[in-house]
Amino acid sequence: MTVPSLANRIVYTGNGSATAFPFAFRFASAADLAVIGVDSPKINGTSSPPVKTDPVHVALDHEVRLDVRANVELARLQLTWPTPAAMTPGDLELDLLAQVLATGKSSRLYKKLVYETQIAQSVSAYESSAQLGSTFEITVTLKKDKSAAEALALVDAELEALRKAPPTEDELRRARAELTANLVFANERVTARANSLNEFNQIAHDPGFLEKMLARYQTSSALEVR
Repeated sequence: MTVPSLANRIVYTGNGSATAFPFAFRFASAADLAVIGVDSPKINGTSSPPVKTDPVHVALDHEVRLDVRANVELARLQLTWPTPAAMTPGDLELDLLAQVLATGKSSRLYKKLVYETQIAQSVSAYESSAQLGSTFEITVTLKKDKSAAEALALVDAELEALRKAPPTEDELRRARAELTANLVFANERVTARANSLNEFNQIAHDPGFLEKMLARYQTSSALEVR
């Protein structure tokens, strides 16, 4: 049995001079055929806008606060800083810092906010890496009727302590083990490895960047993480 083609459209990219565009499907009359032309924007004489691939440096010269009111039971404190682009110096070190601050019950912010003062229900920290620029974020979900201002003061105190004294070797060892395990397990599936190869090639211009990434986690010093 022959299965008829269900294709009823075709897309061509014009070159400014071609006028004949073949197609393989049938139609009963000219009234059944629609030709749609779309002009691409031209910038600097090219047919499409240039794609930005170089990291964009962002720096804040002052603190910006945003108070958002919402009909929720638990308040949340979120702190965000602009950070280096993905796979550039400083980005991977902030992965380690996030682990030291808020991954596991022995992490600094968890111990202070959830266990010792018991003003938070949960706390997390992570480096949100992106090609043009990243952000480092700390999120604290408070317990009912607890103060965001108090939580902010405690977070600031922990960050200041980290600026004065770098993470301990035990903290770094735990952070390295966690990040290494996460990377290995995340790339077990073939499709996941394919996505990683594509991402490394696109951003770092090196499909084999995974080995460099793992090596960077292992060799970053406490002072670099601080």
